[in-house]
Amino acid sequence: MHGEQPEAPAAGDDAPGIDQADVLRAFDADRAALDATIAAITQLQRDWPEAEITDQVRAAADQLQTSAPQSPYFTLFSRQPEHDWAAGESAVWVRTDAIVQAIDTVWGHFDRSEASRGPSWIPRAACELLTTEPERLAAFLRHHLAEEPPVTLGVINGPAGPLYNVSSGGAHRTHLFRILGLPRMIAKLYARIPPRRFEVARVIDTAKGMTEVERAGRGWHTLLERGLLHGSIRYQGAFAVLDLDHAPAPWLLGDAALASSYNTAYERAYPGALSELGIPTAALAGRKAWEQWLYG
Repeated sequence: MHGEQPEAPAAGDDAPGIDQADVLRAFDADRAALDATIAAITQLQRDWPEAEITDQVRAAADQLQTSAPQSPYFTLFSRQPEHDWAAGESAVWVRTDAIVQAIDTVWGHFDRSEASRGPSWIPRAACELLTTEPERLAAFLRHHLAEEPPVTLGVINGPAGPLYNVSSGGAHRTHLFRILGLPRMIAKLYARIPPRRFEVARVIDTAKGMTEVERAGRGWHTLLERGLLHGSIRYQGAFAVLDLDHAPAPWLLGDAALASSYNTAYERAYPGALSELGIPTAALAGRKAWEQWLYG
């Protein structure tokens, strides 16, 4: 988990949990992350006059949507039988640019019934943050990120570091931090250890027919042959079952849309890491390039 360790060993079928005190301790423990975030905020305060904040935020949201659109929600683990995986919680400052999915799929756009949580939230929150006196920013961030219910992220581990999905709270704050380009935010993490067994019928949409089922199984064989998965494949009738030892980039188990989207997101966050893993740069250019490399 690249240093993000669960607070306690798993016991029985329940994931070890953490509470608000653990989040507050994690907030206070990494002063370098807090200082870097405050420095980025104070730079924006110098660059964006108060009267221009709303326009600057809208432009930044549009730019982010163009340069780093969100990936699909990562569902591969949750589609497996619950008893097949283990999980743990922790709290840590994460790289904000590694959060690749945040519930509301267009950066800065919210569809909420409460007016206060709708489209006006991001400009209003940005104005409040960017007009806070620099000496009060540490307390401001501690209150809104750690004393409030924390941003909760699901962890998707990769060969050079993790990506994250917002899982059960914190979408508004995540959108704000991503749009403002802030480097770090404190979050409560929920990490699943991949299940030992993956059934192809739980990974792809079998309604697309047996051609898609066979194609997915063939892709798994290719990934094993090229060292991108470690384990073995057997069959239940026409359906592939992967007995998994290790998946350094678990999104590769999914269909081409999921795999190519996460390849792109991972390349943005960790440039060159997938090439070092053994995926040619050309295969990372998009869905068609990925399918051509995987299926020939």
